[in-house]
Amino acid sequence: DRKVALDDIALSKGCGLSEKAQMRFQEFVENVQKNVIESGKRVEICGNCQWNEICANKQSRWKRNK
Repeated sequence: DRKVALDDIALSKGCGLSEKAQMRFQEFVENVQKNVIESGKRVEICGNCQWNEICANKQSRWKRNK
């Protein structure tokens, strides 16, 4: 679906990734956590998602405790 593709592009761009970027899943998760969630860009990048309310009301399950 076009909306999903556009959301994927926005997420990739927000993380500084190219369309064909390859990495381990954990690297991807850490990238999203740092560049989208912790930076405060989650709403800007994926705020129009149908699941937005869930993400807005729940702490990221990928955040590592320091």
